[in-house]
Amino acid sequence: MVHQPEFVFTSKILRKRMKLNGCLIMGDIYIEKKYRVVYYKDKCISAFTCVAFYPERWVINNNDNKADLVGGWEDPQRPGVWIFDFNHDELEQFKQSAMVCPVQIIEIYNKETGERIFPM
Repeated sequence: MVHQPEFVFTSKILRKRMKLNGCLIMGDIYIEKKYRVVYYKDKCISAFTCVAFYPERWVINNNDNKADLVGGWEDPQRPGVWIFDFNHDELEQFKQSAMVCPVQIIEIYNKETGERIFPM
């Protein structure tokens, strides 16, 4: 008897567990990050509207009083520019946080096509 698979997310890997005839079968499926957010932190004016709209990914940095992109990394070629790759399930939240930014310093790109999704 085959049971429905149980999925557990772990960073870039989707771990799949499934029971087949009483045996537990496990396997990893790599999840490709389809989108990229680019955040120009050095231009942040500390309005923190991004934090209000998506607090799971944007937090207040008390040291420099600017928003931090949770999970992001600073681009070594462009100091002050932070990057984070993500999946479709976070697209709407990132778009909302980018739309409410009063200085429009949050950009979203489709990694496959290079097309800028926001701002258009």
